Amino acid sequence: MNRYYGHRDLACHQMSDYLEPVIESRMKSSKLETQGKALTYLLAKLRRSAQYSELNKALRQVPLLESLEESQIDYLVKVGKRITLSSGERLFRKGDPAGCMYMILDGRIQIYMESSDGQAAMLHVLDCGQFFGEMALLDGGKRSTSALTLTPCVFFTLDRASFLNLIATSPELLTRLLSVLSERLRRTDERYLATMAAVA
Repeated sequence: MNRYYGHRDLACHQMSDYLEPVIESRMKSSKLETQGKALTYLLAKLRRSAQYSELNKALRQVPLLESLEESQIDYLVKVGKRITLSSGERLFRKGDPAGCMYMILDGRIQIYMESSDGQAAMLHVLDCGQFFGEMALLDGGKRSTSALTLTPCVFFTLDRASFLNLIATSPELLTRLLSVLSERLRRTDERYLATMAAVA
């Protein structure tokens, strides 16, 4: 009996010696996996925070939004989208449904009209800090002009519901918006009259 138990104890010790490093290795592996997941989550969170801060700062550089409070900028960051386009890409054409307005964070675009024979008449060239596409959002109609990127561009877009909600909570923003629209209309009229005078 003693010899039997001696052999059994020896076998148990040998098995223990074999399994202990395996179990320890797996525990370490599991612990590392857990730590890895936690680190990945933390890095993703930091990345989102950095992107949020960068976008918040970029929106502060848009003159139209200068009067907004911090909570309103935070609202914009949450509901809007940041998109990137290459040079020569068309954002929309006259007659397209109007889903959003655009704020230019980087780059330059051209707003133009197309005639029935395909000729383009340039209306405006807009660059960083300016916005466009808001008219159709105000009246719910279709695009009245076309837009084309002249350089690689970064835009912040805002859909109609968010746009209307924003101007409803910021009278100062609405005043600034109407001022910009009036100035653009005046320049368009002046350009049209100059073109007609040249033709005559």
